[in-house]
Amino acid sequence: MSKTPKFDAKIKALLDATRPGERTDPYTLEKWTLTQEEIDRCRTWNVPPSALAPMTRMRELAGWGAGIDLWWKPHMLTGKSILSGIHPDSMVPVLPDAEWFSKDWGIEQGMDYDLSKSIFAQSERLFRSVPYPALSTHKCENVIGCGMVECTNCFMIFGTARTKDSSYTLRTSNSERCMDTVFVDRCEKTFSSAMSGQLNNCVQAFSCMRCHDCAFLFDCTECESCFCSTNLRRKKYVFMNEQLTQEEYEKRMAQIDLSKTSVFEKYRQEFLKIIREKAIWPENFSEGCTNCTGDGMVDCLDCTGGYQMVKSKNVHDGWFIFNSENVDTTAISFDSGDCYYTSVAINGHDMKFCFIADFSLACEYCVDCRNVEYCFGCVGLNRKKFCIFNKQYTEEEYWSRLDEIKCAMLDQGEYGRFFPPAYSPLSMKFGFSYLLSPFSKDELTRMGAPDLDAMAGVKLAPYGNAEAGDAAAVPDGIADVEESVVGKQFYDKDMNRRFSVNQSELANRKENGYPFPRHHHTYRMKELYSQCNTPALESATCAKCNAAITVNHNATFTKRTIYCKTCYYAFLNAR
Repeated sequence: MSKTPKFDAKIKALLDATRPGERTDPYTLEKWTLTQEEIDRCRTWNVPPSALAPMTRMRELAGWGAGIDLWWKPHMLTGKSILSGIHPDSMVPVLPDAEWFSKDWGIEQGMDYDLSKSIFAQSERLFRSVPYPALSTHKCENVIGCGMVECTNCFMIFGTARTKDSSYTLRTSNSERCMDTVFVDRCEKTFSSAMSGQLNNCVQAFSCMRCHDCAFLFDCTECESCFCSTNLRRKKYVFMNEQLTQEEYEKRMAQIDLSKTSVFEKYRQEFLKIIREKAIWPENFSEGCTNCTGDGMVDCLDCTGGYQMVKSKNVHDGWFIFNSENVDTTAISFDSGDCYYTSVAINGHDMKFCFIADFSLACEYCVDCRNVEYCFGCVGLNRKKFCIFNKQYTEEEYWSRLDEIKCAMLDQGEYGRFFPPAYSPLSMKFGFSYLLSPFSKDELTRMGAPDLDAMAGVKLAPYGNAEAGDAAAVPDGIADVEESVVGKQFYDKDMNRRFSVNQSELANRKENGYPFPRHHHTYRMKELYSQCNTPALESATCAKCNAAITVNHNATFTKRTIYCKTCYYAFLNAR
């Protein structure tokens, strides 16, 4: 029997009156079509159709996830500057992680509500008063970054798990001694690489698996000692797609010093040209999937609009979904099920419109909650049940009040929308969407999200506005870089950001022959990701058989040779 009968009757009437047709996205102003299939999905979830286009919804959810920045932001209680993944101008207050986990800060902020007023507007008080963990670290030791789980001895890592002795990584897992890596897994001693797994001693590897002692590879598997090549399988001593003997290969490689910025950049540009003009791209990089559309999916079933998914099924519009089932319009999910319009679900079930509700059940509009059940509109709660806006109720009171709140929100046009973008702790501008699909300045304005200043954190930094040098003036070869650069401020005009190199990083680069950085780490990560396929889908034609295919957009390689999977595998087998 329904626990919210009034709301159920209202939503049924609304959906019965809804007709498919063209809509205009209020954020992007682009036209999109509401289909009957989506209306039917809304009936399943008991929600109204969204006013946003499907892609905008996903970008919005990604905007709530951890980005690739750290800032100096005031401690909520002392005002002392602390490092945080949350922008200093965000409305959300912060505390050091250990202090945040020491007590349940949210239960002290329980609030009443007025059904005649905007529920979202009233909930702003919770966002402004309940602290957020500054770095969101879990079981880590000697780390600096944001969104880290079980990491050791790492610096400037983001959304990274079970990794050690690494720096400048994003969504890197189960890895060691990595630097400048984006979306890699089980890699060791890997530099400046993306969308790859099980690499060892590799540089600039993209969409590669089980390779070692290689540099500048695209779409290669089980290769050893190969350089600046594409589409290789189980090869050794290949140089620019030319098979050499071991002696010839080693002779050529002895003349290449990638520790020099000029040499590294020369071959990087040559590599990009080879990918653009000679590489064969598959329609997607998914494997072992049945009845699925999307890219970067492994062992998935009945999934559409997927992006970077593993062992999941019955997913519609899901980005970074792992071991999850029955998920719709969700960005980042681990071991979760029955989630709709949610960002970051970890062991969550029966979730709607939530952002971080770990190990939780049957929650709606909850943010940064852990181990909670049957909660609505709560922020920062832990081990609670039957709470509304952080206030405790009996089970009977909870359901009665929930029914009236959801009815009021539906009447006000708020139920079915995600939280206002301005409430995002990590900000729409610098959240995870900053890398995947950034919002334009006009889009930020239309959605009511602040256009935050990239340099704002400097005002609160211990070094203040110290003079910044030009990284271009640093010697070309890493061997010639002196210790005096350690801790020195450099200014990246392309990102309008300052950066520096610490002692450990300089030593690592010298030991491994990695060139000195000429840009802020956010520039480097965005550049790495720009060579990978994005979540956006587009129509294409197989360059071999002319079959119509759906592919994922690539910002760098807008013109490339793409084969359907059948032609792609035939091409590989013929090599």
